Parts: sequence; structure tokens; C-alpha cells
Amino acid sequence: MNTERAKKVLLLFRPGMDDPTEPETAASLAQAGADAELADWAREQQHWHESVREQFASIEPPLGLRAQLLAMRPQPESNRWWMQPLWLALPAAAALVIGLFINFVATPKVDNRFPAYRNWMARVALREYRMDLSTNSLPEIRRYLATHRGHGDFSMPAGLRTMPQLGCRVFTWHNHPVSLICFEKPDQELVWLFVTQRGELDGAPPGEEPVFVPVGALATASWSNGNETYLVATKGDLNLVRGYF
Repeated sequence: MNTERAKKVLLLFRPGMDDPTEPETAASLAQAGADAELADWAREQQHWHESVREQFASIEPPLGLRAQLLAMRPQPESNRWWMQPLWLALPAAAALVIGLFINFVATPKVDNRFPAYRNWMARVALREYRMDLSTNSLPEIRRYLATHRGHGDFSMPAGLRTMPQLGCRVFTWHNHPVSLICFEKPDQELVWLFVTQRGELDGAPPGEEPVFVPVGALATASWSNGNETYLVATKGDLNLVRGYF
């Protein structure tokens, strides 16, 4: 199987929904396991699909939708559809359905609240994306972030300053850049530091006093410093994260 065919198969594959043992799917997954570039492409595609699904899940039905749908119910006996000229009924019904569809999907509601951001970053951490830049040099990480729309001037809590870095990555959340710096603890577990602009989030932490919240298997701490909002996430309990400050 060539790479282009594997991409077409993986583009349609949904983990947890589709059968990974299906011959073509299994072959494509195996190829991705041996091809780092293909694997990274597949992860990016899955990230995009999940983002789209979350956007659709956040859509709120337009006001009056229920009333409009109820208005489409069959009329009393005297006004049955077969008693009306078909050429009059169909265009109006089609226009209403098309209008409702466009209104429903064309303007999805973007959830910029900080809890939604924190939950999404926790999912990013659990996926353990490959870094854009793999290095243990903090100056190189800062330089890379500064030249790739990231946050090269980020600050760190005391507990991370002596922790080895593994690399960094820049990606977007609702079209806003997010910087990710990865650290490695002595037990080889990872610590993720996310940095984004404070003004892009509703309800971001107001100051430098960290807020500790568990998110699934992760412990998180979040705070703001100047124009930037920070989020630290790692596997473990909150006492572990508290020790970084």
C-alpha cells in the first residue's frame, strides 16, 4: 500500500468507532506505525476531526426552531397535502429546510471559556503529540517559539526551571496560537506547559495565584501573568502540581 492510499484510508478512520482490524485499515495503521511523517499527518487529521465534532456539539439550536418544525406537521383533514397543488407546496418546504440547515450549521458557537480550553489542552497532553522541535536547550525553545507565532518570552514556576525540557510545539485553538513546552520528570513522566494570550479566553485566571483543578487522570494548575495565561498539566494528583510553585 502506498502512502497516498494509506492517507485516504486513515482520513476516514475513527478510533473507537471503526474496526481497526479491517484489512485495509490495519495495513494503513501498520504503515503509519513505521512512517513517522504519516503518523504525524494522521494525528493532525484526528485532531482536526475532533475539533470539528466539538464545534458541532457546541451549536445551540436557533430560537424558534421548535415552533418552525411544529409548523411543518400535517394539517387537519381539510388541508391534507394531497388536496393542495404539489408545485406550490414543494418550493416552500424546500426553502424552509435549506434555510434552517444553513442557520443551524453555518454559524457554530465558539466556546472560548477557560474551562473548555483547559479540557481541550488536557486532551492534547494525553495524546502526547510529537514536538515540532525536539531539544533540551531552553534558549532554542524560546527562539523557535518566538519565530513561529508562539510565546518565546514565557515564564515558568520554580519547580519547572530545573526540570529537563524535551521540546516544544505551536498549534492553534479557535484560530489563536498556543505554545506547548514539554518537560520530563525524574520518573520519565511528562509535564506540559501551555501558554496562550489571556485576552483570547473568557474567564481566564485573574492573576498569578495558581488555580488547581483535576481533569480526568491529569492534575492541572493555571494562572495568568501579564497578557499571557498559563496551564500546567501532568499525570498525578494535585499535591504533585502544587509542589511546582
